[in-house]
Formats: sequence, structure tokens, C-alpha cells
Amino acid sequence: MAAVTSIYCIVYSSLCLSLYSVYIYSLILLTFCKSISHLCISDPYVKIYLICGNKRIRKKRTSVKHSTLNPVYNEAVTFDVPSANVEEVSLIVKVIDYDRIGYDELMGCVGIGTSYNGTGRDHWLDMLDNPRKPVAQWYTLMDSIPGPSPPTNSSIRFNCLTRR
Repeated sequence: MAAVTSIYCIVYSSLCLSLYSVYIYSLILLTFCKSISHLCISDPYVKIYLICGNKRIRKKRTSVKHSTLNPVYNEAVTFDVPSANVEEVSLIVKVIDYDRIGYDELMGCVGIGTSYNGTGRDHWLDMLDNPRKPVAQWYTLMDSIPGPSPPTNSSIRFNCLTRR
């Protein structure tokens, strides 16, 4: 099981994510957002994608926080991930401005997991090294989905989310 425990965001600025591995089989991500918009008013929500290789396995989202530039999400988002696949999966976290009439606008996003370089990779490895302990990290939100780092061995094949 994987979960998102808290999310804090600042659009085009920063986002605080707390990863938590409940058991060997789970991940928890918590999100809180603060001062997130360059817009006058926004209705933000957070969408989290569980990715394995180049395939989206699952997606979940928080509730919409209406008319706020400082949303706080006290919502846990969980994903069930077999322990054999925990190092092969990654998360893409998007902060989105809900629009009732037109299209929702991407406010910023981050990539977390071993397939990414830098903070996203380090945070994921810290979470794996500290089971049952929340590991929080601030991220700078990007204006587009970050690309994963290239594999070190091109013959690596993902056996994502094998059945237990």
C-alpha cells in the first residue's frame, strides 16, 4: 500500500510532500499547499499518478479547495504497491486549478521516484530507508511534467506491479 499523507504547494514556487511507507507494501503521500497561484483566485486540487516505466498504473486526486490561494489538504492518498515493485514505481504530482467551464489549468508539477534525478530520487530513497516514518520534502514546482532520468542499463525491463 502506498499513500500520500500531506501536500503543501506554492504554484511555480514550491510544494511540500511527506512520503510514508506504512509497511513494506505501502507508500503514503501527504500534501499541503500555500500561496499557490499567480492568479487572483484559484480552485486548486492535487492529482497524483502512480507510474511504472512509461505506463500510468493508477491516478488519484484530492478535493478541490475553492477560492483560495493557500489550500491545505489533510487528505491521505494511498497506493497499494507490492514490495517487489516499490523501487520501480514513481509518482507524478500535479497541482491543478479547477475550471467549471473550460479546461483545468496546470499550476505546477513534480516527479518523485528512482526514475528521476535530484530531490525526487533522494526523497524516495529516504522514504524507503525509513519505513513507518514520514519523510517530508519541499519541491520547486515545474511548469511541465519532468522527464525521468534515462536508465543506466538499456536492457532493464520493468516488471511492474506483479500480482501477489
